[in-house]
Amino acid sequence: AGGTERQVASANPSTPEKAVLRRSLMGTVLEIIEKNARVRESLAFFEIGSVFVPKTGDLPEEPRKLALAMTGRRQLPAWDVSDAPEMDFYDMKGVIDALLSGLGLRNPSYVPADTSVQPGMAFHPGKSADVVVNGVTVGTFGELHPVAAEKFEFGDTPVLAAEFDLETLRNAQP
Repeated sequence: AGGTERQVASANPSTPEKAVLRRSLMGTVLEIIEKNARVRESLAFFEIGSVFVPKTGDLPEEPRKLALAMTGRRQLPAWDVSDAPEMDFYDMKGVIDALLSGLGLRNPSYVPADTSVQPGMAFHPGKSADVVVNGVTVGTFGELHPVAAEKFEFGDTPVLAAEFDLETLRNAQP
């Protein structure tokens, strides 16, 4: 994400890293993936929480988001599986399809994401998509951009992530 985004400053941060409030859940789930990738070959996490969007002359907005992240092998090693392929864009798309179906949201469409306007996101331009339901974008997902991945200790394994606005998802339900 670019450094020109407005942030909400914390009045009394517990650490210097927490001087501003988060605008995305991505940092949190990616840190969890980074810490656990050393001990597991396949990982999948989610978080539901608030983010803080500045509002001129008023308290910040606090939309609730859902973030997903996954990385590693599609299948854990077993006696009959010696080398499973790594998860990719289509594995995350399958998870999102199942999520939307479970919420009663039918026929989503996927359009290439404009990665230049996603606050807190750093998706690969050719491997990311906006999720559209009933003409409304409910979230964005994709493979983490290699430059962003360098900031974490992921190695060469692709990391897939997604973020959804919960209110928008709720309003899209029939």
